[in-house]
Order: sequence, then C-alpha cells, then structure tokens
Amino acid sequence: MSHKNNYVFIHGAGGTESKWREMKTYFADENARYINLPGREDKEHLTAQTIEEYAKEVSKEITEDTVLVGHSMGGLIGLEIAKINPLIKGLVLVASSYELLVHPSILDSFAQGEFPEFLFKASYTKEISNELIEEEKAEKTKISNETTHQDFIACNTYKSGAETLNKINIPVLALFGSDDKLIDKNTEEKLKEVNAKVQISKLTGEKHYLILESPQKVSEIIKSFTEKI
Repeated sequence: MSHKNNYVFIHGAGGTESKWREMKTYFADENARYINLPGREDKEHLTAQTIEEYAKEVSKEITEDTVLVGHSMGGLIGLEIAKINPLIKGLVLVASSYELLVHPSILDSFAQGEFPEFLFKASYTKEISNELIEEEKAEKTKISNETTHQDFIACNTYKSGAETLNKINIPVLALFGSDDKLIDKNTEEKLKEVNAKVQISKLTGEKHYLILESPQKVSEIIKSFTEKI
C-alpha cells in the first residue's frame, strides 16, 4: 500500500508559491504545502536576506517528517533546512544545485530597477504557451524589485552548499532540464563529485521552469523518488 508523504514546496528567486500552480493538481492527494518566502505577500518588507535566514524561517513551519522540494533558489534553502532540521527525510533540487552563481550583469540590472529581459526569455522554452508566458509576465510584477534583487544576491553569496550537500545523510534527487541555461552546464558532474549518492534525473529539452512547462513529468519523477524514502 502506498503511503502519503508530507511535502513542502519552496519557490525560487523573484517568485511566489504560485510558481507551483501547474503541479498542484498532481499533488492534490498528498499532504503538500506551498511556502511563500518572506517579502512576497502584498510586497511586504523583506525580513530575510540570506539563504540561511530564509531556511531558518521556513524550518520553523516544519514540525513533522517532510520531503522538501525546492526550485532554483528554493533548492539552496532546502539544503540549509536539511542541515538544521532532522525532520527532513528527503530533498528534491529542481533546476538547482549546491550553488547558483549570478552573472554581474543580472545583478546590475536589478540594482538599476530593471528586470533583465534576457533572463526572462532564457527561463522558458520556445514552445511555451502564450497563456503561460502572459501569466509569467504578470507574476513578476507581483514582487518588488528590491525583493527580487535581494533574492539573486542571496543566491550569489551562498557558499556553504557543497559542504552541506556532502554531509547531509538523506536521499537527494537533482532534477533539471537539459537546456537550462541558468544553472551550470556541469551541474550533474559537480553534484556527483560532492555527494556520489545524489540521484540525477534530466528532462531533455527543458529549461529553467520545467515545473510550469512539464508539471506531469516532474511530478511523476518526484513521486517515484519519494516512494522509496
């Protein structure tokens, strides 16, 4: 008999829990929660500014055995939560790794109050539906530029991920698209070098937002992984 897992989903930089909207149908029968990180709701004041601070805030909400699923920056936060919270039984890094370095030009654009257009275009495949891309354009206006900028700074300055990934003793799955230009092209090799037990699943042709463009495939892979935990 299959058992239900408790899932906590953590979105990435400049996003909200809405980034998981296409996947929620596939986890409707599970105990799934979708976290809004600080600085999101009604463009509230940002109270956390580092990956470690985000992790401490989210960890407070986890009081039972849980599988963490983190997209992009959410994966970094998931690593830190796994380090400090013994209730974490598994971790899924979606379009993520143990580090996410940000190009200086991206940080410069945010510092000038602009969302870099090339970053937006690089996040999705050319096959993305017009409806979904319009939703995404609307989504990025819901977060203040200050919060998005700080998210990317947090990613760029996070340095303890390799050590954390090496030491945590829980199942870890890294799931990403083969055409994701926003993570290191050698992500698979780098993850394996740090922790040989990391499981890898790569979707051919997908880019950074595979959780929006291929939600069913992503959900099936995550559930297959957690069935063994």
